[in-house]
Amino acid sequence: MNPAPFPSSCSSGSFRAPGRVPPGTRPARLPVAGAAAAVLYAVLVRPRLLRCGATREEAGRALPGDGLVPGARSRTTMAATLPAPPVRVWPWLAQMGCDRGGWYSWDRLDNGGRPSARTLVPRWQDLAEGDRLHSVPGGRAWFTAAVVDPPRTLVLHTCLSLPSGVPFDPAGPRPRAWTEGVWGFHLEPLPGGRTRLLVRTVGRDEPRLPMRPVSVLFGEPAHLVMQRRQFRNLRARVEPARTDGAAVLGYLRYVPVGRHPGVLARTLRAGVGARTKGLYGGQPAHAPRPPCPTPHRPWRWPAP
Repeated sequence: MNPAPFPSSCSSGSFRAPGRVPPGTRPARLPVAGAAAAVLYAVLVRPRLLRCGATREEAGRALPGDGLVPGARSRTTMAATLPAPPVRVWPWLAQMGCDRGGWYSWDRLDNGGRPSARTLVPRWQDLAEGDRLHSVPGGRAWFTAAVVDPPRTLVLHTCLSLPSGVPFDPAGPRPRAWTEGVWGFHLEPLPGGRTRLLVRTVGRDEPRLPMRPVSVLFGEPAHLVMQRRQFRNLRARVEPARTDGAAVLGYLRYVPVGRHPGVLARTLRAGVGARTKGLYGGQPAHAPRPPCPTPHRPWRWPAP
């Protein structure tokens, strides 16, 4: 039996399956889907990303350090509630820096792989305005402590030339491409001995046209990931079970009280409270430890 002959269009190369749309008439679905995704991200996702954990009122509030970047074009406000009063949170913030206690975030990314400090180090507590905190290992770039008001406000400021990442003086001539930013930590006391930590970033990049897409697509999501990690690690470090009152009182020895009036009384109140609670189930620090349980005896086969 001879097979049925193919249509003549097959031999000419114009044969196509039934229902198939010719390539020239295919609708432009990819650009439309991309535009729709961009609109949804700009309207629904990005506003929540820029104020992760913060209320609308907190995001719209004016905070110290907002005016340090003239003509700022970007701003984020993220927040977390920590289970300790501000005077117990402040020492951890005061010792931040690659050359100090780290940044309490993803250490492989922002601290050269060196683990961030898990204890308070007294020699890192005397932080003053104008001090430099290394932002990268080796000290090639740094933050400058612009506002230091313990235990309420810490604002870090940086100016970097691009693409070298070398700091420059904002009072002098600016390079052709640069970025300037503020990273502020604002502590508010809450009932129950807790702290509301607001983190505000304000920035400006030049030239705007090539830098704006990079900031929106990469810079903002990266900051969200790093900041949430820092919140988590700070919460673990200030938990009552991990913070001894002796560490807070030891921090008092290195606080320049004359430079920051009022910090002495606030630190004493929190330090005495933490020391009386201790680390053993809310008992005073001088109370004896609970008795050890009966030592475990290994199981043996019964004698025959």
